[in-house]
Amino acid sequence: MYKKETKIVFETRITIQRLLYITLITITAEVLAHDTDKEHQGPQTCGGRLKGPVGVIQTPHFPNAFPVPIKCKWIIEHDIVNGTISIYFTQQFTTSGLTFTEYTYYDESYKLEERRALTVTEENITRIKWLQVCICVF
Repeated sequence: MYKKETKIVFETRITIQRLLYITLITITAEVLAHDTDKEHQGPQTCGGRLKGPVGVIQTPHFPNAFPVPIKCKWIIEHDIVNGTISIYFTQQFTTSGLTFTEYTYYDESYKLEERRALTVTEENITRIKWLQVCICVF
């Protein structure tokens, strides 16, 4: 019997240039993979804290599938005033459950000026089923 399947393969290249905010990225997938007959016991955690000019974010066992349910949280931080955080997705197969939240200050016990920057939904994600390459000779 097939069950609903959601795969989240997430690799992100992060370029940090004169940053102001801390960005919190959270991915949650709570569905069952179709190739298993049993549920995983509890969420498998992943994530971490990134501080520096460049970083990579990826799910466990990337590029292979990971067990679900899963909840990943990455905290990207810096201390340079009047800057931005640029996040470039090189591979992302998510149609929901991906949220970007900005804070002026972030600590597990205290969060200042929370702003939800983006939540990925089925309506706002770009989907490409295949890529066709044409080698044209003139």
